[in-house]
Amino acid sequence: MQNDCHPVCMESTGKYWVPVYNVLESAMNEVRVCNPKWLSLVKGEKDDNKDAARICDLYRNGMTKSSYIPNKQIRTLRELTRLRQKYVQQRTSDYNRLINCLTVSNYKLDMVFSNVRGRSASLIINLILSGEPYTDEDILKCVSSRCKAPREDILRACHGFVLDKFQRQKLQIIQDHIDGLTKEIEKLDRIIAEACEDQND
Repeated sequence: MQNDCHPVCMESTGKYWVPVYNVLESAMNEVRVCNPKWLSLVKGEKDDNKDAARICDLYRNGMTKSSYIPNKQIRTLRELTRLRQKYVQQRTSDYNRLINCLTVSNYKLDMVFSNVRGRSASLIINLILSGEPYTDEDILKCVSSRCKAPREDILRACHGFVLDKFQRQKLQIIQDHIDGLTKEIEKLDRIIAEACEDQND
């Protein structure tokens, strides 16, 4: 800027280019971000100065190809959706861990419920983890009337080994983490919806 040089061309190395791009985006006429493989140098000794001179020569001769960089609103929306995806993946992993822990204790919920994340299975899991004594009638009260699995099969699937205190505590930690992730995903859904509305305005 001090030398009245308004076009900028740089490599998109890792995430290091992002802070620089954020600063220059509104101050320069053009900020061109290029894949490093399109700006590869001849093997041998090189340093930052040589890299900069090489990129400058390539740009001036029209030999650089710009990567697609969306506007700031879209970049922010991407970050939000990627975070949401990460939380969903973590929650799925925790669900699988929870069911696997129950399975090794002879609770076969995944054999009778097509969706072990559904309301019926969740209520039964909460009942198992409560540590309180429960009856077959208590189990069946958790089952939705729309559930197609025979009630006898559901009861057999829920008659596993009695979990000791430490097993229940471990499973409760997993369940609490699932619940926490669900709340964060719901928050992100609201933020993403708001961001989309701003984008459409």
